[in-house]
Amino acid sequence: MQVNKARTARNLVFDFLKKEARTSAISAQMVKKMLENLVLTSVVEDKEKYLELLYQLKTPTVE
Repeated sequence: MQVNKARTARNLVFDFLKKEARTSAISAQMVKKMLENLVLTSVVEDKEKYLELLYQLKTPTVE
C-alpha cells in the first residue's frame, strides 16, 4: 500500500539532480556516480528516468 509513499520526494530530488548535472562538468560527474548506483537498486519506474539522464550526460551535446 505504501509503494509510492515517497514518490513526490524522489521526483523532486531527481529533478534537482537533473538540473544540477547541467550546471558544470564536476556536477555532471557527481550525478553520474549517484545514478550509476541508483540504477542498480531502484524500482522500474525510476530506472527509465535514471538511464535516460545517464545517457544524456555521457553523450556529448552538439551545439
